Amino acid sequence: MSFLRRWMFTIATTLVAVAVLFVNKIGDFFLLVPAERFYVDIIVSLLLVAAGILLDIVIHKLMYEMQIEKALRSANEELRESIIQIRVLRGLLPICANCKKVRDDQGYWQQIEEYIREHSEADFSHCICPECAKKLYDMD
Repeated sequence: MSFLRRWMFTIATTLVAVAVLFVNKIGDFFLLVPAERFYVDIIVSLLLVAAGILLDIVIHKLMYEMQIEKALRSANEELRESIIQIRVLRGLLPICANCKKVRDDQGYWQQIEEYIREHSEADFSHCICPECAKKLYDMD
């Protein structure tokens, strides 16, 4: 079935070309065309077949380009959605050397965890490093 769909115009124009070769006048059918018309009919038939082949090739190319365009649109949409989901912190963050609070764009000071949570997709889980555990809990 796909062969017929792929080459339907070539097949149709070939049938018309064969009809042109065997018909002298519209309505009068002959088994053979008179010799003086045969060369003209062959040229017309070949042109019809060539036109059918070219039409099939162009249609196939257009269908292929439409598939590629659809795939590109889909990929572009996925990229747009990914870009929307990405939240990145950039630049310098003013941070207090003592309490580690961060100054936001409005000049307010926030805990670093709160600031990063608001400006990115990151979240925090708190724990105590071994050095701080020694200092806080007098552990050896």
